Parts: sequence; structure tokens; C-alpha cells
Amino acid sequence: MIITGEGSRFDLVPELFDNLKTADFIHSTPKDAFTDLERVVSETLEKNPDLAIISLGPAGTVLAKKLSERGIRALDIGH
Repeated sequence: MIITGEGSRFDLVPELFDNLKTADFIHSTPKDAFTDLERVVSETLEKNPDLAIISLGPAGTVLAKKLSERGIRALDIGH
């Protein structure tokens, strides 16, 4: 699961991600993603991914903590 802001320049570059079986995306707001965190948490929990890779700026750190507290491995890679 990739979680990023709408319109983000985050790409699944083959050098890093060519071994993925599947990759679903959840898009948050492009600015002030803190206001959208509860929806993103809820949608992520519904999909129950093996790993959430988060590129969401400062809100990504908070999101990673919220997801990890609910048993989802989350990696905040910045923005």
C-alpha cells in the first residue's frame, strides 16, 4: 500500500519496486494532510495491507504511528 498526497510526484521506480506483487494507492489531500488522517487510517485498515509506505510529509509520521498501533507495518519515507 502506497499512501501519498493527491498529485504527488511519488513514483514506483522499477529499481526499487520491480519485485512488488501488487501495489494499491491511497491518496490524501495535497496540503494539510492532517485533516484527512482519520479517513486514510480507516481506508487503510479496510484494505489491511502487509506494509504501508507513506510519503505524506509531516502528517506521514503521525499516520505511521497510528497504523503501527493498529498492527500494520508502516514506513514513513518523507515527501
